[in-house]
Amino acid sequence: MADDLFSKRVPVVFKSQDREDRRGSICVKMELATVTAPTTRKELVVRLTDEKDLFFLYTLRLGEEDFQTLKMQQGLLVDFGAFPQKFIDLLEMCLKEEHKEVPKTSTACYNRG
Repeated sequence: MADDLFSKRVPVVFKSQDREDRRGSICVKMELATVTAPTTRKELVVRLTDEKDLFFLYTLRLGEEDFQTLKMQQGLLVDFGAFPQKFIDLLEMCLKEEHKEVPKTSTACYNRG
């Protein structure tokens, strides 16, 4: 059983070492799944696809235990229950900034060093 949380096309920049950067969009689908075997637990499932490239498929299944490792490594300040909504908020902000000449998110990404 899964609850759909987010399903939209999101603009991205495809970066490659041997080619020029390419702008495009991918479909981001996010759902909260309940896994029942061997124990009942929740997993955040994030799936990235591209209609123009049928071989483009990335899937992440993030359980609560894996999230704790991610939280520690990345210094996240939210718990597993709040993470999906924060992730969606970030994607929505990217969509809102998409058509601006200087989007807020691109400045934040490039200033990381």
